[in-house]
Amino acid sequence: MKEDQITILIPVFNGGTTLRDVFDSLEKQNNKKIIKEIIIINDGSSDASHDIILDYKKKSSYSIMIIKNEKSTGLAINYNRGIQISKTDYIILMHQDIVLEDMDSFAKIFQPFQNSNVAAAYPALLHPYKVWTAYNFWQKCLFSRFVSKRHTRFTGKFDCVKKIKDLKFNSSLYRTAGEDLDYEMRCSKYGKVVLADLDVVHLHNKDNNFSLKQLIKKESQLAECYGVNLRRYFLKTKIKDIILLIFRPMILLGLFINIFFINRLALLILLLFCFYYTKLAYLKCYKDFKIIILPFINFICLICYSFYFIKGFIYAKQKI
Repeated sequence: MKEDQITILIPVFNGGTTLRDVFDSLEKQNNKKIIKEIIIINDGSSDASHDIILDYKKKSSYSIMIIKNEKSTGLAINYNRGIQISKTDYIILMHQDIVLEDMDSFAKIFQPFQNSNVAAAYPALLHPYKVWTAYNFWQKCLFSRFVSKRHTRFTGKFDCVKKIKDLKFNSSLYRTAGEDLDYEMRCSKYGKVVLADLDVVHLHNKDNNFSLKQLIKKESQLAECYGVNLRRYFLKTKIKDIILLIFRPMILLGLFINIFFINRLALLILLLFCFYYTKLAYLKCYKDFKIIILPFINFICLICYSFYFIKGFIYAKQKI
């Protein structure tokens, strides 16, 4: 492996609760010499992110470039900007909330490129229980279904990509979500997109003020991008994934049918969903008084998911 082959690109938007952990994990890495530069794009943050970034630049053992946007422009645009100004043949796309617990993360994410047919490599994404327990109630609900599972697909969270002249993130169709799958699908035309022998930890957000409004917005963003990508890549989507994506809108449709035709099965499925969707929260947070309203919140999230999923599918554009 030659030195100075990789640029790390980190877009940041209000990442003040996790950036210090991310930067600390970067400093503990082996093989620092293969990183030519870290480009950090502060995308109009309103919290302490910029001060944390400036402080890190002073102390860091890496060469740091900082770009500051006065207004938020979205993840896809910032990825493209960072890729354009990078001076290396390979770029690590890294989120502001990813911690590298493996000290050889750089070497492991780059190892697949020893095969010249590889265009991108991604790690397994972990959501450890110890991280989940530190969340407040609403964020625990958001991540309840992901805890202790390995998520293995291209996400842009710590993925290494080969710099390809004509390949960019689609900023006209994606703003904050869904751009990763779209990029992966188009990247696969230039070479293999493979799983590296590496696990990374997703912190998400350590803000104890994470609100119900943020929970609903996050669910809506994901739903909209799912709709967009199903519309654009329907024929390339596995049957089981299609079923999972349309399951929630079908529950809602079943409820409407139930109103007119009195179908108890549809109501039972709805009730089971409202409890099962955040099963871990019910099991571990039963002493929190908000657990009483959680079934109703899950029903609201079901409505929001269905609306934005259908909206994304119809308009084929992620805008939230």
